This record gives sequence, structure tokens and C-alpha cells, in this order.
Amino acid sequence: MHRLARRRPSSLTFALFALLAAVLGTAGGVAIVHSSAPPAAAQAQSAAYSTFKDGFQLTTAANQFKEVARLTVPPGRYVVVAKLFTGPPQSGLNEAVRCDLVAGADFDRTVVNHDGTTAFTSLALNVVHRFMASGTIHLNCANVFAAGNTSLGFVKVTASRVDVLSNIPSP
Repeated sequence: MHRLARRRPSSLTFALFALLAAVLGTAGGVAIVHSSAPPAAAQAQSAAYSTFKDGFQLTTAANQFKEVARLTVPPGRYVVVAKLFTGPPQSGLNEAVRCDLVAGADFDRTVVNHDGTTAFTSLALNVVHRFMASGTIHLNCANVFAAGNTSLGFVKVTASRVDVLSNIPSP
């Protein structure tokens, strides 16, 4: 019987294998892929849709709503935000403006008072909704309590599509 001489691996050999494993990302024979994004099947199908209107003159009777802006979106779950500001009322008197952001049966509402002293007032609205088919989001505003003539500025409505949507009452 011929005896084979066994050669013990050097520490350099161990270092090379360790470096190779680190570079290739192998562990236990399974390749590890390093990526900044999750696998394609888990990636969100996100998209954002937006519309704007730099100015709009809101001239209405008391509580008569007018569509200020609208945005049509494809089916999906959306987080929708809108923002605008009121300019000085034409009358110079105290006026109240109410705006509703409406997506299907879901809505948000805000009311502001403004006059010659507090002429510019910001409004911000937020609503979440799931459209099973293409749908339209509406921003409707009115002069409330009395007729009015109010300028609205820098109106923006943006809908962001998300994969998961939750809308629960706050405790």
C-alpha cells in the first residue's frame, strides 16, 4: 500500500476561499444576490398622477359648489392630496370658502375664512380611495353662508397609486 502525502492547506488558501465567498456571495452553496430593489414580483406598481391650475375665480351663490379641478386615474388604490390658497375677497369683507376633495364615496373637507386682513389662506385636503375601474377625483369649492367672489391660486391635485391602503379611525 502506497501512502499519499497529505498537504495541509495554507492560511493563504483559506483567505482566498473566504474572499471568493464574500465576492460571489455564496453561503452553504446558495447564491446570495445583493440588490437595492426587492424581487420584481414584490415591487410596487406605483405611479403618480397630478394636475394643476394656477388660478381660478370662484364666483358662486351661497353653498353653490363649482368644480375647481379634476383628475382621472386608472384602476388602483390611491392616496390623494390637494392644495390651494384663497386670494383677497373681491368684496373686502369676511368670506368663507369650503372645498371638498372627492374620490368615489370618500371625501375630505375644509373651510377657511378670509378677509382684507387675512387675505391669503391655505387649504390642504387628503383622501384615500380604491378605484375598481378608471375614476375621476374632483376638487369642488363654494363660497359658503353668502355669495362670494374669491380667487383661488396654485391649485394642485396629486394621486399616488400604492399597493396597500389602510384607512381606519384614529383612537
